[in-house]
Amino acid sequence: MIVTCFGQEPESTLWWKLVREGAESLKELPLHRRFSPHATKEEATLVVEGARPDDATWVSRDELPREIFAPHPLRVPWGFPGWLELALAWIAAHADGLHSWKEIKSWSLSCVIRAETGRGVVYFKATNQQPKLFANEALVTQNLAERFPGRVPMPLAIDPERGWMLLADFGPDLRTSHGDDATRLALADYAPLQQQTLGQETELLAMGCIDRRPAHLAQEVAHLLTQEEALSTLANDEREKLLSVDWQARISVFADTPCGLVHGDLHTGNIASGMNGLLYFDWTDASVALPWMDLLEPFFQKDEEATQSLLASWSTPIPPWKEIAPLIALHHAVSYHHIHDATEPCVQHELGANLPLFLRKAAEFGS
Repeated sequence: MIVTCFGQEPESTLWWKLVREGAESLKELPLHRRFSPHATKEEATLVVEGARPDDATWVSRDELPREIFAPHPLRVPWGFPGWLELALAWIAAHADGLHSWKEIKSWSLSCVIRAETGRGVVYFKATNQQPKLFANEALVTQNLAERFPGRVPMPLAIDPERGWMLLADFGPDLRTSHGDDATRLALADYAPLQQQTLGQETELLAMGCIDRRPAHLAQEVAHLLTQEEALSTLANDEREKLLSVDWQARISVFADTPCGLVHGDLHTGNIASGMNGLLYFDWTDASVALPWMDLLEPFFQKDEEATQSLLASWSTPIPPWKEIAPLIALHHAVSYHHIHDATEPCVQHELGANLPLFLRKAAEFGS
């Protein structure tokens, strides 16, 4: 992939351009990716912030992406000039000084910065605060850390209004440290922790979790299945299968089932090995929902045997997979529909494949 970066010299009106082969070559540079107005499998354009690299060339305004000068109303705060300076100052103020920083990720949903500070290595995260999109991750993480000491990382600092959070380094994720055994270990460990929250819906909602209980999920699904743009991503037979099912009836079967804490993005890249057991982080999708909504990994197994093996790792009883699989798919389809509606058009390519993926899964398992 050919990557073209456009950046503005700090405290200057001059713009520069940098062309590199492969996005990996940019990760060592102290650059903040504001947004990515264009991307295909072969090429991408980034708008960045930071010191001009030595091999960059100066450019005129005529060469710059038009989105720079006409920002969309849904542009994330870190997509604007000057945001990085504020974020780095906040990190320094809450971590006894800032020695160096490196951006780990910046896209339509969040910005993550790894920083060397007076308190050691810390991670700063800002999340997209558009209404209906996410839980307030900073508040949810702090509340869950108090409730489950050693199982959820306690933030060093939070700014709930801006969606900012600072965490100490807690080591590699489970995918890195445990390899092929990581998923089974995670499912076996998370289910009993989640069981402690069943029926405590009011408390979970008060701490900032999204409401995805059956009645609310039914409303969300009904709305989603009227959205022509979403349905147009499916083949005709997939669409017919999806719309032929009485989803309201399927969901209402579980109307009286106790709900609890659902992570919403439970995979081994969001779990680490803590001092007191597995450590769960990245709570942007935290919701109050039917507990099996966290069974994402079985969807991506190649055969029935592998699926059943993973389901057996979930250490609490679940209904038959055929009954709950399409509802799990719809839960996540609703999430990705909100993501689509909350992100500016020029960056919707970042997660554009996920909504049709889960709609297809719902049609496949629900028919």
